[in-house]
Amino acid sequence: MRIVHVSPDAPAVDVYVAGSTEAAVSGLAYLQATAPIELDAGEYAFDLRGAGASSESAPAFTTPALTLEGDMSY
Repeated sequence: MRIVHVSPDAPAVDVYVAGSTEAAVSGLAYLQATAPIELDAGEYAFDLRGAGASSESAPAFTTPALTLEGDMSY
């Protein structure tokens, strides 16, 4: 999976797999993309927090759950 920040009005974000206390991606700014991130097949939601915000803070946004299949690119 590759994550791309495409919201021009949003600040840089830290991306967490929902429920995790460790950021999967830190400081992702507008028009930046991550290197590919390896995830097992399954259902995932992602929490977005402002870059540098505490992992204990409420997310600014949580994605709907996404079902990822094995051996696919997203």
